[in-house]
Amino acid sequence: MILYALCIISLIWLWIKSRFWNRQPISHIYNLPKSGILSLEATLNKYVDIPHIRFYQVNELTELQKKEIYEYVKEKQPSFHKQSHLFGYLKKAYLSVHRDSDRIINGCITSRHVSFTLNQVTINACCTDFIVADTSFILKKLIQTHEYTKHTHCPISLVSSSFKIPFVVHLTV
Repeated sequence: MILYALCIISLIWLWIKSRFWNRQPISHIYNLPKSGILSLEATLNKYVDIPHIRFYQVNELTELQKKEIYEYVKEKQPSFHKQSHLFGYLKKAYLSVHRDSDRIINGCITSRHVSFTLNQVTINACCTDFIVADTSFILKKLIQTHEYTKHTHCPISLVSSSFKIPFVVHLTV
């Protein structure tokens, strides 16, 4: 009886510890069945913020939008020395930008098309490799809204992250 109680308490603790990541369609170390808010698809939930997050295909951005996004990215990631470097790198990509009520950019996330082979089958996916935001809550909203919106264009996502995500099973390190 005590063992069952400890297991239940442990699962509740894991749930609370990683609330945002439990809502993502990814594998966790405890691998509970996913349905409802735990579905295997990007779902509409409290982290989806359509009014503040705009989704773009990079090749459809205007020069003014590119300049504004580049200024924000350059401040957060100084390795992009020129605007042409950033948008050349993102030639066929999706980009989501978070703006507050003052129209100031508070975060940016990008996904590029990639192809990889797994068990002799070529799979097309999007690799999210640039995520930056002013707060952790905006970061979570960016990830969820970007995935929710991008899902119709590209349902498979790979995320490259420099930070450790608790209890998530990594494909590779």
